Amino acid sequence: MTITTLSRRTFNTAAVGIAASVAAPAWAQPAQTLRIISPYGAGGTGDVLARSLGDRLAAQMKKTVIVDNKPGAGGSLGLQALIQAPADGQTICLVATSPITVLPHLQKLRYNPEKDIQPIAPVMISPVVILATSNFKGKTIADLVAEAKKRPGEVSLASTGLGTVGHILIESLADAAGVRFLHVPYKAAGQTLTDGMAGIFDVLVANPFPGLAEQIKLGRFRMLAIAAPTRASEYPNVPTLAEAGFKSAQVYSTYGVVGPAGLTAEQVSVLNREINTALQTPELKATIAANDGRPAGGRSTEYVQALRTESAANARIIRAANIRLD
Repeated sequence: MTITTLSRRTFNTAAVGIAASVAAPAWAQPAQTLRIISPYGAGGTGDVLARSLGDRLAAQMKKTVIVDNKPGAGGSLGLQALIQAPADGQTICLVATSPITVLPHLQKLRYNPEKDIQPIAPVMISPVVILATSNFKGKTIADLVAEAKKRPGEVSLASTGLGTVGHILIESLADAAGVRFLHVPYKAAGQTLTDGMAGIFDVLVANPFPGLAEQIKLGRFRMLAIAAPTRASEYPNVPTLAEAGFKSAQVYSTYGVVGPAGLTAEQVSVLNREINTALQTPELKATIAANDGRPAGGRSTEYVQALRTESAANARIIRAANIRLD
C-alpha cells in the first residue's frame, strides 16, 4: 500500500500572499451564485452545517447560495466534484478532514490533496468521545489502559467503521499506551448505540451522533475522556485525552471549507473573511452547538498547518496499525 503524506507544499498555495483586508472583487458581486458542495446526505451534520453557513454567507455577501449534496464514499465523491469545478471562487466544499487526511492513505482516489484542494477556513470542531458501557467497570482512561495490559487484545473498543476518526483514535491510543485493543467496527452509528446499551462491547469511540447524548444523560454510557482542544462545557469533569496523558492520541474531526486548486490569494482571503464573520453570528453558533460541535475559524494558514500535521500523523498510525479498508 502506498502512503501519501502531505508535504509543506501541500496547501501553502491557498494562503500565499493573502492580504489582511481585500475589497470584494467582481466574482463576489450580487449577480453571482455561490455553490457549496456537501459531500454528505441531506439532514446529516455536514449538510445541516453547510446550509446554516450558506444562509449566513448569502446574507453577508448578497449572493444566492446553493447547497449541492454529493454524498458517498466517505466524502470523497463530493471532493471529486469540487476539483472538477472552475477555480473561480463560486464553488466551495464544506467537508470533514477525513477525506483529505485519512482516505488518501487507505485507498486510491481520483483526487490528490497535495495538488487539487486549497483550504479556506476551518468551521467546526467535532470532538470524539470515549464512552464506557456497562460491560466495562473502569472510570478513567488509565483504567482502560490498565485493563488492556492485563488482557492484551481482549478489551473491545467499538467505532463507527474502518478508517473513521474513531478508529484512528483507537489505534493512536493503543500506540501511545503500548497496548492492544480489540477493535469492533460498525457500519451504522445507530447500531453502536443499541449494542453499547446492551453491553456487547466495552467502550465506544465516536463523534457525537443523534441519540447518544440522551443515553449518556440516562447513565447508559459513562464518559472516560473526550478528544477535543478543551473540555466540554456539558461535561466539565471529563478530561481531554491530552489531560489524561495521551496527547498524541488527541484525534478529533474538523469540518472546514476548501476550494479547488487554482483559487487566487484574493479569492481565498475574501472567503476566509466571510466565513470567520459568519462564525460570529448567533445563528451559526446555535447550529454548531446543536450538533455537539465547537466553532473553529481562523486564518487559512492555520488550517493549512492543521491539515498537514493531521495527515502526517494519520499516515503514521495507519501504516503502524496496518489499517485496511475491507
